[in-house]
Parts: sequence; C-alpha cells; structure tokens
Amino acid sequence: MNSGILDRSILIDCLRGRPPAVAFLATQSRPATHVMVAAELYAGARDKPEQGQIESFLAGFTLHAPTEQDALTALTLYKQYHLSHGVDWPDCQIAATAMRLESRLSRRTQSISPRSRALVSPDPTESRKTGTHLLVCV
Repeated sequence: MNSGILDRSILIDCLRGRPPAVAFLATQSRPATHVMVAAELYAGARDKPEQGQIESFLAGFTLHAPTEQDALTALTLYKQYHLSHGVDWPDCQIAATAMRLESRLSRRTQSISPRSRALVSPDPTESRKTGTHLLVCV
C-alpha cells in the first residue's frame, strides 16, 4: 500500500514505538514524507543519539521537497487559511506539495483539529480536482 505523504503525527508515533503507527508503517510499500516533516523531527531531537535515531529512521523514506510553485501555492493557502483556520506555514508547505503530487496526506486522527481540517481535507469537489485527501489511518 502506498500511503502518500506521512505527516509528523504518524512518524512521531512510530519513533515512540506506538503499536498502531508502527503497524500502519509496516503496511507501506514505499513510505514517503515531506522535507518539512523531516525538519520538524530533527527540531525535536534532544541530543545527538536521538538525532541519529531520526536520521536512521528517515533513511527508509522518500523525501518530497517543495518546488517554487509549491511555495507560491503554500503562500496562497496560508493567506486563505491561517487566520480563519489557524493552520501554520509548515502545514501549508506540506499540503501544497501533496496537491502537486496528487497525493494523500496521512495524519493521526487526534492531530487533526477542526480548524485545520479544511486545509488538508477540502470539499469533495476540490478534492476530486486536486487529488488531495485526508486519510485518517491511526
């Protein structure tokens, strides 16, 4: 199964050894994430050994990077949703890349606030056009 882009909530749960996330990751034939997610994981490292653990973990992932157009799309999303839905800049970058790749963005259910749902799970009409969906998986 190809999950699309895995967000930080799932990867953090995997690094913490949480069984639902680890089991979900084990079903992925080609796990992928975004470089913004990788940076967020590194930012959370408390010491060199933990940073090394993150580096080893991410070695098994395809890392998607934003293009210039993704950055411009992210800026549009940020202007549209930051004040009304409280989304942050990293989530806009990740969503813009997922939209370009026509890929799902997989996040843990508990990490989705009602305010951010509109960004990662647009109305069904928009979802069909962009291929961007919300996959609640763990």
